[in-house]
Formats: sequence, C-alpha cells, structure tokens
Amino acid sequence: MDLNEYLRTHKLPNANTKVGFDRGYQIDAIIGAGRVAGTVYFLIKWKGRDETELVEAKICNKRCAQEVINFYEGRVHWASDTDSSSADEMEDHKNLAV
Repeated sequence: MDLNEYLRTHKLPNANTKVGFDRGYQIDAIIGAGRVAGTVYFLIKWKGRDETELVEAKICNKRCAQEVINFYEGRVHWASDTDSSSADEMEDHKNLAV
C-alpha cells in the first residue's frame, strides 16, 4: 500500500490519536513518506501486524531514528566517482540548501 492509497481509505491522525508506538507496537519498516497538509508523515508497517499506519515524521525521528535514516539512505542517489559529469553537477548545485 502506498501513501495515496492509504489516504483514500483512512483518515489523517490528529493530535489525540494514539499511534502504534503508544500501543506497544514495534516498527517493522517504513514503507513510504509524504507531506500532507504541510506535515511530513511516514507510512509505517508494524511487526506482527497486517495494518499500516501514518505517523508524523517528528514522532518517528524520536522513536525510530535509525529506521528513518535507513529509509532516506535507501532512496538517496549518489553520483559515482567515475561519473565524468559529477564534478560539473556538484559545481552547479553547490549553492543548494540542504
């Protein structure tokens, strides 16, 4: 299930919604991410559970930081050292904010 499919069938959590962490669930994987109404959410798959759940990134950053890092690292595309254009690309992008 991707984020768009999830949003078609589920409501966004509100500030009072207990997330899986609050129910004692352990994270299995972050399977997606997106921004909804200005807030970044991760789509979380819980260990031993069939359901997925949207959890605000600020919660995940505190409760499962390593999984967040792994999720982003798995999606970053690095220019290889052998790529002749990588030096030019770096020069072109040196002023970009991270």
